[in-house]
Amino acid sequence: MNLTYQPVSTDADIAAVRRMADAIWPPTFSPILPPDQIPYMMRMMYDAPVIRAELGAGVRWELVLLDGEPAGYLSWGPYPPPGRPGAAKLHKVYLLPALHSRGIGQAMLAHALDACRADGYSRVFLAVNKRNDRAIRAYKRHGFAVAESVVADIGSGFVMDDYLMVFDLAAAPAAQPVLATLSPRVRRLVVVLNTVGFALFLLWLFSLRDHAILREQEGILYYLPCLPFLFVYLLFLPRAPAAPGRPGQNASPADASRRDSSASTRASSLSPADSNVAENRK
Repeated sequence: MNLTYQPVSTDADIAAVRRMADAIWPPTFSPILPPDQIPYMMRMMYDAPVIRAELGAGVRWELVLLDGEPAGYLSWGPYPPPGRPGAAKLHKVYLLPALHSRGIGQAMLAHALDACRADGYSRVFLAVNKRNDRAIRAYKRHGFAVAESVVADIGSGFVMDDYLMVFDLAAAPAAQPVLATLSPRVRRLVVVLNTVGFALFLLWLFSLRDHAILREQEGILYYLPCLPFLFVYLLFLPRAPAAPGRPGQNASPADASRRDSSASTRASSLSPADSNVAENRK
């Protein structure tokens, strides 16, 4: 699997982004947004003049290529609100639905954070729909923390009802489980094979329950093979939550963050991190 990133610069690149947005947005947000809001927000964010204007304003857009074929897209840029010096805003992290649950979304997010760090930013913010539990869990697994709740009017009777999340680039990355970098499918396969092997070993051990050697002092050696199986399970244990102000959490004491120490073995590919989090205003 060869994952590469190509800056969006031409009309063909912009058209490729729009084609992927057309494939990603409706299935992702039809359970969350009313039908008339989806085309409204697609025009607001993906019309070619809008993307060109963002590129001209310093927002970076990138196509994500998997083995040379378009697989998703990213965008980020400066986040200028007062009180947030040195901050960037991660606007979009999108992956084609057919490529979900392969760890690609987490790799995309890591790439965007590395790029923001290289550009000199100290913190990265993103907005996510309060009802998008899958994306929220994925961002928290990567070290983002909820900073605040935001409701913003986007016109035409719609509002954005988001959590604003933040990642502290200045802090060292939090410790990850040893096997956390494996793709979700590989991790599940490792756990399944480990479980099957452990079960077969226990059955064999049970078959020797009446054997005299198990009652002798040397019988303890027959139980030692349990340790490698148990060790594999330990590798998948969730990391401990970081203390406030430590890596992987919001470093600002004014931010009201919600902690989540869950580290699900399923690395969900990321759902949108941009202004796609609106609900119809009542």
